[in-house]
Amino acid sequence: MPRLMLCKEPGCNQAHGDKGQRYCPAHRAESALARPCEHPGCAELLKAQGQRYCAEHKIEHEPHRHNVHESERLGFYRTQRWQDLRARKLMRDPLCQICNRAPAKVVHHVKPARLHPELIWSMSNLQSACRVCHDRSRQAERFIGEGNSDV
Repeated sequence: MPRLMLCKEPGCNQAHGDKGQRYCPAHRAESALARPCEHPGCAELLKAQGQRYCAEHKIEHEPHRHNVHESERLGFYRTQRWQDLRARKLMRDPLCQICNRAPAKVVHHVKPARLHPELIWSMSNLQSACRVCHDRSRQAERFIGEGNSDV
């Protein structure tokens, strides 16, 4: 007669006879789908299918979903001072400084403003970019992790 074992999932007391298995069949299927959060350095396991980030990192990585604190911190984009600096940068460098072909429409912070607030108004930290290059650059920063955007 096979020896029965208890499932190791917290709160589950289901017995199973699968030798060498720590979990009952239901929780074994769940744990097979679990994978770690995609945020660099985070090892929290995700069980929901299609989920990429844990609750702690989800807000940080979802595009166009900013929490109140971030929108307050980055509110300078709505100031006249920023509009003037942006206009000066685009007049000085009207072509995209990444591809050197397309007209620049966006002014990009080379070192992210939220990580380097001391460089927000620094012309040397600004780059004229076309929309395509800017979006690629932002996507790469998110992939690498914004702390490593200048690597």
